Amino acid sequence: MTVERNNLPAWAERERWNDLAWIATNLPNFWSAALLAYQEVGRGAIVVETNFRVSGGGHPSAYLTEEQIARYEDEEINRLITGYTPEEELVVILLKEQQRTSAYRLRATLSTQG
Repeated sequence: MTVERNNLPAWAERERWNDLAWIATNLPNFWSAALLAYQEVGRGAIVVETNFRVSGGGHPSAYLTEEQIARYEDEEINRLITGYTPEEELVVILLKEQQRTSAYRLRATLSTQG
């Protein structure tokens, strides 16, 4: 995974790497959900509410469509949504404290063992 931001403060850089590590752990579930949802409702993103945990320890998440996400009026997120290749990539948006968001476009690589 490549971080495309330059000149991030140290705390933001650490937060991004922590986000990416957490997403990587959950990527199989996110990938499955995103692929199925794309086939059903079209382009969109997995949105995770990181401020809450459900019983069992996970965070609430949902697949929101491009139209639903456009209501946030976030140019960067809209760019990620319109630019990803659904057969190979997915977008994950993390909702954080103080109404902050972090959005990532990730390429899902599936390896097979023979």
